[in-house]
Amino acid sequence: MLDMQSEGQPIDLETLEMIHKTKTGALLTFAVMSAADIANVDDTTKEHLESYSYHLGMMFQIKDDLLDCYGDEAKLGKKWAAILKIIKVRT
Repeated sequence: MLDMQSEGQPIDLETLEMIHKTKTGALLTFAVMSAADIANVDDTTKEHLESYSYHLGMMFQIKDDLLDCYGDEAKLGKKWAAILKIIKVRT
């Protein structure tokens, strides 16, 4: 929702981080923490896994943003005209 609300306008780093956190970050964190619960890992390990999944999600979204801007259209299958039509300012 926040991602769609931010389309076409500049956003600050905090907003961008929240967008990334609620997209891929939330999905990865859920998957990793579910596996941690099933495996009955200790609290310290859970904390490390949560941090790992958060940073992995952030890394994925940042790379995805960079590919949106600078990626090879032939390899990605994305149309630059469509990307430019939906102007997202990413900081």
